[in-house]
Amino acid sequence: MQIVPPSPIQHMDFWSHIDSLITLPADTALPDVVIVGLPDGAVITRIISMIKYSSKKDTSSSDNSITAGYVKSREKLVPGTYSIGIYLISGEASVTADTEESGDVHVGNVDISGTDSGITENCIVQSVFNGVTTTGASIELYDVQVGVRVYFR
Repeated sequence: MQIVPPSPIQHMDFWSHIDSLITLPADTALPDVVIVGLPDGAVITRIISMIKYSSKKDTSSSDNSITAGYVKSREKLVPGTYSIGIYLISGEASVTADTEESGDVHVGNVDISGTDSGITENCIVQSVFNGVTTTGASIELYDVQVGVRVYFR
């Protein structure tokens, strides 16, 4: 009897176009991500979402940060239910009053694949900031991109 080891888990990253400016707090649509080009026969084991921005700026004249919120995603063309992909916690995207500072990348740890979100291979992923609140009046995020990492065998 020959023992065949399982195929290794691989991943591919897919990124949206850049949205030059998003202002928080708001329930705001984010740029779409197109998932296409996975190898034939790939079996998806997990999908996670990511968001990056090049810089952040306080426009409220007070120290500012996110106090709560989510990044939610779903399949766009045959929409499923929005699934929370990234939990935003108090203190994220903190920025000193009236300054512009460098950005960050936030990587979710929630699997957004499957029937609830409808996200599978070869689809368009629609994401939104949802329920985001800030300590000051507003934070501007520049050059915002959404990413999706697909793990597969």
